[in-house]
Amino acid sequence: MIEINEKQAIATFGTGDIGVGDLTGANGEKQLGFSNQEAREIDAVGDFLKGDKVNTDEFQILFTFTKVESIDVIIRGLQRVKSMLNE
Repeated sequence: MIEINEKQAIATFGTGDIGVGDLTGANGEKQLGFSNQEAREIDAVGDFLKGDKVNTDEFQILFTFTKVESIDVIIRGLQRVKSMLNE
């Protein structure tokens, strides 16, 4: 579930209630969007299907990338957290 308060947005993963979608913004920017959805099996089809035209306003959190290296940093961070969960 994504919760947004005055200071931060908190996305808590693990129940299938956050949809993740890759997007191209209005100006061609590449984005990864996160949106609340009804809980479902993790990695099941979400509310938006590949190829759907959606407004970026549908997503409570957007990561916008302009360099591949920035994506690599996020991937490395996620890999470290994954290792921590597997301990």
